[in-house]
Amino acid sequence: MRPHRLRLRAFGPFPGQVEVDLDALAASGLFLLHGETGSGKTTLLDGIGFALYGRVPGVRGKTGRLRSDHAAADVRTEVELEVTLGGRRWRITRSPAQERAKARGSGTTTEQARIHLEELRDGGWVSVSTRIDEAAAELDPLLGMSADQFFQVVLLPQGEFARFLRSDSKERGELLQRLFATQRFRAVEDWLVQRRISTSSAVSSARQALEVLAARAGQVVGLEPPEELPDDWGRSLLAQAQTSAAEASGAAATALADRDACRAGAEQAGRLRARQGRRSAALTLLAELDGAAPAHAVLGVELRAAARAAELAAVLDEAGAREREHSAAGAAEAAARARLVLLGVAVNTPAAGVRAAADAARRRSGRLEALRAVADALTAEQAQIAAADAEQAQAAAALTRLGVRLEELPLQREAVRRRVAAAREAAERLPAAEARVGLLATAVREAQGLQSSLVRLEELREEHLLARETHVSLREKEDELRNARLVTMIAELAGRLEDGAPCEVCGATSHPDPYEGTGGGVTRDDEDRARLAAEQAAREVAEIAARTAAETAVADGHRERLAVTGETGGATELQPAWAEATAVLAGWRASAAQALAVTAELERVDAAVADAQADRVRLEGDAAGAARRRDE
Repeated sequence: MRPHRLRLRAFGPFPGQVEVDLDALAASGLFLLHGETGSGKTTLLDGIGFALYGRVPGVRGKTGRLRSDHAAADVRTEVELEVTLGGRRWRITRSPAQERAKARGSGTTTEQARIHLEELRDGGWVSVSTRIDEAAAELDPLLGMSADQFFQVVLLPQGEFARFLRSDSKERGELLQRLFATQRFRAVEDWLVQRRISTSSAVSSARQALEVLAARAGQVVGLEPPEELPDDWGRSLLAQAQTSAAEASGAAATALADRDACRAGAEQAGRLRARQGRRSAALTLLAELDGAAPAHAVLGVELRAAARAAELAAVLDEAGAREREHSAAGAAEAAARARLVLLGVAVNTPAAGVRAAADAARRRSGRLEALRAVADALTAEQAQIAAADAEQAQAAAALTRLGVRLEELPLQREAVRRRVAAAREAAERLPAAEARVGLLATAVREAQGLQSSLVRLEELREEHLLARETHVSLREKEDELRNARLVTMIAELAGRLEDGAPCEVCGATSHPDPYEGTGGGVTRDDEDRARLAAEQAAREVAEIAARTAAETAVADGHRERLAVTGETGGATELQPAWAEATAVLAGWRASAAQALAVTAELERVDAAVADAQADRVRLEGDAAGAARRRDE
């Protein structure tokens, strides 16, 4: 940090404006601020502290009186500091909370504390922030110290140096650690402690694993492992195991040879058993065939008789054919006699009479042939009359149906016209309905997110409370172990004291009142474990606090976005409204989607009315034409 210029106005003992160019003072190296008591030397340092942190050290910071009692009422208290932090040049203008005259009326009002943080970029001052918390977030990482640490080290107020010296080692250690960046050494120390603990655990685990393996090996070979395992104990067990393995391999080879010999004998016995089975089956079949010989002889006699009967089959087939031909001739003769009866000829008429009857039938057929054309014309005209009647009846029926349709089409057209109007109305209302549904969907989503965030916040608060309690408990345990460790060390030192020998602490050779306790037996490892556990608990508390802050920001975001929608209530109240609006929107969309279809349907109905009217004219013409053709 390097300050360049300091300007004070109505601050401390200075009623007006005072400006100090620190670059000019430091041009020759170190400089000294000196003067009479009360001349304002400490006020200059207070101004630097107030510009950086918003407060001043010592008792003056507790009283809260920073404004000069001698300043005029219209002069505003303000401190301006130009300083380089982290390689960047800043200008900090800060004013405390103060009373000022009201702009209207009489009396005074309290003006809140203000800050204006600017950075020098490209030769000009650029405004960075006018909020106190944002400015602190920018400056604190660059300063690297809290206000109390800055006032103790850099701007140590009068009378506070003794308090710094009297502070305990923990406070001074934390301050010096931040000043001289010794975190890496602490990290290395922690790593070494953790490494020592983990290595000890690993050695113990390896020793236990070795003992388990030795017990297993001894169990296999039938030996009890010694308490102190020699280096060649495992190799001797391996040699014994290899010898046993060789002997087992020889025995296994002998057993395999015996097994192969037994398997060959078993296969030969199986083949012999199969042959014996086939022989027994053949003998059984032979005995069955010998028993069936008499029946076989009877079947042979029947076979020879059947062969002799087969020679008569051809003669019997020819006789059947002749009988069928005789039956057909009789049927033909009966048909011919029936036709003679139809011609008026007796059945027993001789051939000459039959011929005369045939000639008379031919003459009558000639006379009737002359009238065939007249009969055909009459049949054709009767068919035309029937066709005309059918066409006229069909046209009349079609006209009846068409009349019914012409009565229905206007009603249908009116219904379709109403659907077209409804579709157009839906199309007009659709944008507003979509906007309403989108707004309600956003409100429901934000309300659900807010509810979830509130639940998580409650869980995080409980978790934070539990973590803080755990941290406090671990800190107390760490302090107890540290004190017990000191007692143990004292007991160990007292145990090594001998009359006449110098003390390791004070060097005295006489020890009139040595410590007689035994201590708690607390080791350095126990103390380190407790410290690491407490630090881990502190990190967990900080992590949970950060998560709580982040979740609070998320909940605030949900509240802001829910407020933008203009909806009130939780997700339970908003859900039915969103569902109802969604259903209404679906109905409007369905109606709007049918706009083209119902318009086309209306056009089809109009076309159907025109077609029906044209069909009525055509059918009336067809009916009149059919009537004329019938009359003709």
